[in-house]
Amino acid sequence: MIHPDLSQTHIIGSSTAYADTQSVIRALLAGPAALLRYSFGTCPQDCPTLEFNLADPWIVEQEAVWRAISLAGKVSKDSPSLIRGLWRETNALIQGDKVWPAIEAVAQMLLITGELSGCEIREITRHALSPN
Repeated sequence: MIHPDLSQTHIIGSSTAYADTQSVIRALLAGPAALLRYSFGTCPQDCPTLEFNLADPWIVEQEAVWRAISLAGKVSKDSPSLIRGLWRETNALIQGDKVWPAIEAVAQMLLITGELSGCEIREITRHALSPN
């Protein structure tokens, strides 16, 4: 799998760096967002979409959140606004049911094989999300 170059010099000189950085930030925020929704495989029925709030001790403790904030600072003068917007986007996806069949399919295949390439993940998710 090829990871985007998010070094400061690349970000300054690349027209695609902003989009790449947003994608990485979404991926970083997806873990904490999913943890807020799911606990030991169950989804609480009264789980609201939480606003991004650094006064929340749980948010502050998440390393992925701080990595996302650091990346946002590289590409936006208003990084708090960027983080809040991407947090809302990510939570909307996590709260919806569409993404979970794909996540379950990838997790099951990882249990079997132990490792997947990016192409394999794309194919598994495409198959899991396609209408039967």
